[in-house]
Amino acid sequence: MTEKRIDVKRLERLMVRALCALDVAPADAKAMAWVYSVMTLRGVGHHDVTGFPNLLQSLQDGVLNASPCVATEVDRGAMAVMDGDNAPGPLAAYRMMEKAIDTARQYGVGLVCIRNSNHFVGAAPYALLAAEHGMLGLVASNTGLCMGTGASSDRAIGNNPWGFAVGTGAGHPLLLDICNAYASYGKLAEYAKRGQRIPPTWGMDAQGRRTTRPERVIKGGVPLPMGGHKGFGIAVLVEILTGVLSGGAITDEIGPGGDGSSQVALAIDVEHFMPMRRFKARTKRMTDYLKGHPALDPERPTTMPGDRSHAARQKLRRTGVILDGKTVENLNRWLARLGIRARL
Repeated sequence: MTEKRIDVKRLERLMVRALCALDVAPADAKAMAWVYSVMTLRGVGHHDVTGFPNLLQSLQDGVLNASPCVATEVDRGAMAVMDGDNAPGPLAAYRMMEKAIDTARQYGVGLVCIRNSNHFVGAAPYALLAAEHGMLGLVASNTGLCMGTGASSDRAIGNNPWGFAVGTGAGHPLLLDICNAYASYGKLAEYAKRGQRIPPTWGMDAQGRRTTRPERVIKGGVPLPMGGHKGFGIAVLVEILTGVLSGGAITDEIGPGGDGSSQVALAIDVEHFMPMRRFKARTKRMTDYLKGHPALDPERPTTMPGDRSHAARQKLRRTGVILDGKTVENLNRWLARLGIRARL
């Protein structure tokens, strides 16, 4: 099957219908579909709707709880600990950030961690959720073992993704969504699919040798932390903020694909510090200053975190997203299986 262009809002509605057909509550289905929609609008081709069929399979097989009781276990002032009850990661992380936002409204900051969650897809949606409420949002997750320490010969820790977002006077939010390896598995897979080589700093093969072949890193190799000890150190920090503080699974206790992982959300209400108008003026001055420096290559000027994803969002909302043939086939197969007559 050939690739197909589809309106993002229509895609989001179909995701909601598919989730509801698997006994997910409508409000929960809307939250999860929104997460996948936001990730798809980044236009990077991984950690997006291409993984949605896997979510449906996990729900149908009972691997994930379709009707979880996501509950607050500890609630003390500006902090809270939640239990995800084996909810899909996008739902657990969404509810976690909602709680952090509500807490920040009262205290200026809200720090919330959640255990017994699962793969949350990516940091961007939850950080943007905080930004939409006039806050700076920071979110992170631990993951299953998928990265070396920089000195280990095996996968010793997760690449533990994290990100932040905040509204600015530049017309769109600053947004960062990264993992602590030089490249996520999704990015390595994209390189492998295109037959592209990678820098030797990105990973080792199964024999512990640096390699430029992404498939050798994926199949039994070891992705390496960005900046060596720096990326590893941030991964350790994320592990503490997520799994350790929440009382959830850590390092080798986390299952394949991030099963049983934990997340953390920090929301900072800007209005508790200064009027939003002043904050936006100051962030605009900062971004203008940074982008105004002479470029080494005129074709590649300085961009701020979030510039490229904003441009992609604007374009894809206008033109629709292009899904590859395999994704279209998988999604249509699920729509048919669930008794939904609509097709992509």
